[in-house]
Amino acid sequence: MREHGSENKIYVRDLAALLEGLKAEEDARETALRLGRETDAEALCLPYGRGGLLAAVYLTALARRSGVELRLRAVPIRQETIALAEALGKNPYRMDTAGVLFLTAHSDSLVRALRAAGIPAACIGRLVPGLDKCVVDKTEREYINRPEKGITLEAEVFETERTKDA
Repeated sequence: MREHGSENKIYVRDLAALLEGLKAEEDARETALRLGRETDAEALCLPYGRGGLLAAVYLTALARRSGVELRLRAVPIRQETIALAEALGKNPYRMDTAGVLFLTAHSDSLVRALRAAGIPAACIGRLVPGLDKCVVDKTEREYINRPEKGITLEAEVFETERTKDA
């Protein structure tokens, strides 16, 4: 916590419950990957971690040589994540985390499948022509900053023939 400049203390009351929750989230990510494959064989799956969601979105648009319009209010985010981000003085969308970003032409069916499995999911944006990377659901368009150096994104392409395109 000191490394992150936080003077607040966070206490874990039930370590067993915390570890069980982490395992459940890991299982949910595996289920999400499976549902992504089943729903859209051409989907591009981008597990992300370091740099959080905003780094993943920025790097995805950069790799695809496109712009992006992102709606942060649509992002399903846990209250615990917001509380931890506040305690650490971090942006919850830039915190190192474990998540999955899908690029798909069939977002509605994938979102329905994920939600039916109890996994929070939403269509949060789209790739657009140009190079602007913006958050569009604020009062004014806000540009997404480049992530810190050294943050990379690893893509898993469901259809092996498309690997060279990813």
